[in-house]
Amino acid sequence: MFTFLAENAATIIISIFLIMAVAAIIVKMVRDRKKGRASCCSDCAQCSMAGSCHRK
Repeated sequence: MFTFLAENAATIIISIFLIMAVAAIIVKMVRDRKKGRASCCSDCAQCSMAGSCHRK
């Protein structure tokens, strides 16, 4: 078991880092969505998804 961890330490560390980064991005997007912030741009007048992005 120790040899497996030693041989794949770099892969395991990089995988953990990437999983943490993706989780942080998802948490940020959920928090922004709950606060009413759009994840795209700030100009909804020129957005093709303006009708479905923000509910009024």
